[in-house]
Amino acid sequence: MTKCYQEAHESCLQDFIEKLQDLNDITIKIKVTPKAKSSRIKKDKDLYKVYVTEPAKNGKANKAVIELIAKQFGVSKSNVIIKSGLTSREKIILIKAN
Repeated sequence: MTKCYQEAHESCLQDFIEKLQDLNDITIKIKVTPKAKSSRIKKDKDLYKVYVTEPAKNGKANKAVIELIAKQFGVSKSNVIIKSGLTSREKIILIKAN
């Protein structure tokens, strides 16, 4: 990840992290792209686009999504729950504050 992209990415997510610290739980909509070249999260209007390198087989992509969201938003993996869309690219994610 280039430094320029990383800085823009981090500042984009900073607002979300601050909101998460003020609330108990947050629900977000995501669209997953498995087998991407690199793992990353992009905000697009009211949707987060989540790119993971894992394939969508045997829950590997879902596991990678949970790990990536937990890392990017500063919560533990156990605080990231797929509420709906286990077998779909479009998912509803519950993020519990620590």
